[in-house]
Amino acid sequence: MKVWSALFNFIAVLVLAMMILTVYKIDAVNKRQFEEIRLSYAINYATEAAFRATIETDSIATDYSKGELNEVQVNPAMALPVFYNILALSYDMSLSEDIKMKMEQSIATGFLCATNGYYILEPIEWDSNPYDHEIGGEYKLSFGVKRPYIVYAPDSTMGIDRLFAVNIVNEKSIEYIPELFADADMVKDEPLIERSEYKGTPLTKELVRQSVSKWLTEDINMAIHKRNLMSIYDTVNTFYFPAGESMTAINNVTSPSLAIIFQDSTFLNGYDMDVVSVGGVRVQPRSNVLGFKLKGDPTLYYCYAGQQLGDTFKNGDKKPNTEPDFSITARYNTVHEAVLDGCSPHLMYLQEPFGKEFE
Repeated sequence: MKVWSALFNFIAVLVLAMMILTVYKIDAVNKRQFEEIRLSYAINYATEAAFRATIETDSIATDYSKGELNEVQVNPAMALPVFYNILALSYDMSLSEDIKMKMEQSIATGFLCATNGYYILEPIEWDSNPYDHEIGGEYKLSFGVKRPYIVYAPDSTMGIDRLFAVNIVNEKSIEYIPELFADADMVKDEPLIERSEYKGTPLTKELVRQSVSKWLTEDINMAIHKRNLMSIYDTVNTFYFPAGESMTAINNVTSPSLAIIFQDSTFLNGYDMDVVSVGGVRVQPRSNVLGFKLKGDPTLYYCYAGQQLGDTFKNGDKKPNTEPDFSITARYNTVHEAVLDGCSPHLMYLQEPFGKEFE
């Protein structure tokens, strides 16, 4: 009997130990998942703050509607300092040189896109102490020189690929004309021809999109390759281009934007995570939310600006779109604001495409 009792006690202790081990493992997994999610949010917040710090405009009235996206300029000088500060703030850390070095060590690369060119985040040679008479051998992560959006457009009539530098927002371009192919319509002593639109050239929006994606992807991969070859901090980190990102995902650039690829985070004490976080933001055309009333209906409704345009709904019914049948009562930045102000969704209008009010 004692033998059976001892055996049951042993089995009970074994089961209890397995349960404790299982709980410990689950807790460790949950903690790691929490830290990964927290890091992802922190990277997104830091990237957004960094992007805001890079934006410059010629007019404080710029509303970022499509017609004014060309007024948005970017300056990369403050991007990384703001990124480091916000990331440190997210973890309640003081931004010491050691923490800053570990953050920099965890960044694979990044890019900052303007309307007419882009910057790649890469190791740049610099001199930390100009008074020590030692030159070279020191590097820091920084945005390099601005690179234009280059497009090689095949021209069957000339039998060559014509070379353009393009603006991705206003579709202006500068074409380089080699003297060898200059003709009567092209000024031989001026190899750069400015054009205000794609019309009349072999350029198309799809060709520009593909070319920008191609060059940007190649430059990102080259920057990552350089980071892997250079042991700036005597580390063994191996950076890579995230498998989940593609030419149409990470760099389908249509407006000023910023993305930073962050991986192998070593600045978090106790959580050295070999995960990849990609923080990305961009300037987009504004789309207000309209609060409105319909004639004979006391209910407040909302829809997006532009959805009220047009004479008929998708089902063919007549669409009220002007006074007094359609009266705009307010404009909101978000749907949440409209709902808080007492507006209800109008399902007929919300199914409509956006009109030209903010295109």
